[in-house]
Amino acid sequence: MGSNKNISQPAPPFLPTIQVFTDLLSIFAGLYITHISISNTRTDDTSLLVGLLLLVNYYISSIIISNNHSWRMRTITKECFRCARVWSVSFLITIFTVNLLDSAKALPSEQIASYYIFSTIFLVSSRIASRLILNYIRVGGKNQKRVAILGQGGAATDLRDTFIEHAWMGVSFRGFFFDSKDQNDTAPQKYKRSGSSEKLVRLCKARLIDEVYITLPMKEEKLIKSVLKDLSDSSVPVYIVPDIFTFSLLHSRWRDVHGIPVVGVYDTPLKGSGTAIKRLEDVILATIILSLICIPLVAIAIGIKLTSPGPVLFKQRRYGYGGKEVEVWKFRTMTVCENEMNVKQATKNDPRVTSFGRFLRRTSLDELPQFINVLQGHMSIVGPRPHAVAHNEQYRKDINGYMLRHLVKPGITGWAQINGWRGETDTLEKMQRRVDYDLDYIKNWSLNLDIKIIVTTIFKGFTGKQAY
Repeated sequence: MGSNKNISQPAPPFLPTIQVFTDLLSIFAGLYITHISISNTRTDDTSLLVGLLLLVNYYISSIIISNNHSWRMRTITKECFRCARVWSVSFLITIFTVNLLDSAKALPSEQIASYYIFSTIFLVSSRIASRLILNYIRVGGKNQKRVAILGQGGAATDLRDTFIEHAWMGVSFRGFFFDSKDQNDTAPQKYKRSGSSEKLVRLCKARLIDEVYITLPMKEEKLIKSVLKDLSDSSVPVYIVPDIFTFSLLHSRWRDVHGIPVVGVYDTPLKGSGTAIKRLEDVILATIILSLICIPLVAIAIGIKLTSPGPVLFKQRRYGYGGKEVEVWKFRTMTVCENEMNVKQATKNDPRVTSFGRFLRRTSLDELPQFINVLQGHMSIVGPRPHAVAHNEQYRKDINGYMLRHLVKPGITGWAQINGWRGETDTLEKMQRRVDYDLDYIKNWSLNLDIKIIVTTIFKGFTGKQAY
């Protein structure tokens, strides 16, 4: 196991208290800076009331959602976002409460904005500073947790590599422990066995291990129960990494079914606040965009009428959210309007495409009416591109996980499109790549990712060599 010198124990219990104190001090600093920078004696009493309520609300909110618990295993970015979110909610609640109690004493908008901006800057800065200091200490070998893993193979080695590669976590890895010796001789030195489960229990009871992670497969239930029973005679925290995480999960999350914890294997990221955020994003952006493109829409409609006979708009059945059929609107770009179970994809120099339609398809202008679909709630601005029903039925048989694309609403643009996978998919491999990007989007969805896709689409996503 090696010497324990220079390995300090886990973070002292007073660190969360210090974090609370620095947070409150940061909020107070923001209030003070605002007070001395904006002269308004009429609101002094109200300012004092707002300040006190802000401190109380933030403190209570931090306790409720564990904002000041250990962030050792999470990145500094996530910590700052979490802290800023708690602060923002506390701020809105406080301002709303004050205005509701006495609207006559409502603070000027300039003062409210200054309160929020200055306090946010100080709050986030203090979090960053404290984390940088702790990270420096941990990288230097201090304030570390001695961690052991019970198990071997995929999940165990991934966990060990994560600890080693991210020194800022402050983890001193003490080895793999498992009873089987079958693969130990052929394993690389860094993954070799440090001892049996019995040895691990002895080390824990001797207080030489601070945390244990169990990565054994479900079939080892008997051993897991035995080790857990033995470790209950120690004070070491134990965490189980279910071997379900060795599968390819799609936005997995924990749920509680009347006290029974379950983990989602395939789930949508758009639940609760995520649904509201996504819908608000769609409605606001679609309304703004439609107001800006109303004249181009009329011009395109006239161009279609002048260059070929037939309707201006073309509605095609596509699979939407949950695999339900929806009608997606497009400007007509072909001499035919195919909407049957046998739909041929457009190809290069396709004779069905009109001359004006070819321009619309290359520039994606034929997709503009889909902003109406967004307002209807059938589509989203960002999401997997909807395919014709015929194509869905074809590819769902050949590509594993194809229908998981429909765990979110289809989009006008998407992660696959800005990465070059738009237009014709004339091979199964091309469609597989598009689906891979679609599932990656669902797995990692966030408002920031949507904004990134939208901005990238504006600059490079409207045209493409594969759009016929």
